[in-house]
Amino acid sequence: AASMMPVYFVVCVASGLLTNLSLERLNDADPGCGQVISLLQYVLVVAEQAPSAPRFARDPAIPLRVHAAFVLLMFGTAWAGNRCMEYGVPFSVYLIVKSSNLVFSMIVGRFALGKTYARAQIAAVAAGTLGVIVAADSPPTAGARDGDAAGAAGLAHNEASAARARRLVGVALCASSTLSMACLGALQEYAFTRWRRPPEPRLSASSDVDEARAGEA
Repeated sequence: AASMMPVYFVVCVASGLLTNLSLERLNDADPGCGQVISLLQYVLVVAEQAPSAPRFARDPAIPLRVHAAFVLLMFGTAWAGNRCMEYGVPFSVYLIVKSSNLVFSMIVGRFALGKTYARAQIAAVAAGTLGVIVAADSPPTAGARDGDAAGAAGLAHNEASAARARRLVGVALCASSTLSMACLGALQEYAFTRWRRPPEPRLSASSDVDEARAGEA
């Protein structure tokens, strides 16, 4: 199994790239279609996990109210992430903002879970966040898929300002999606630590022999 790990890694990376490429193509053809895609994903997951739902509902390790919070945070993550694509955010910027969840994870981890971080970690995340801000505030180029072929240079000043404001709203929605995802991760970490069930003890072969001898005696 260990020898197959590189293969699994390549397959996962390739699947992620193909998924992002497919999402970009679909969004170019029909902006805002991400909500339908997310709905179909949820329907497939619910249909797959439905047979085992009664067993977990009867004896849940984690309270159902926490599961409800999981669902709400996941809904907020998906809704804001899909909604931002309707505001003219270039797909490249969307990927950059979505991949910059370290800063939100550190903030949530510090204030919600009491984690501490080294100065080098904070400096590295701050530098990466600065790069994200610069990329998000940069105007689309002539090669951008979601803009006019002439790019932002051909727009009038008022039109360019309106396009920038609309794009920044989309970036804010994307950042909100990333923050919601960080909160979801922190809640999951807390829940799995707080309500973790100890593994059931397993009797060794020697224990079985001892019990058999005791029964004979």
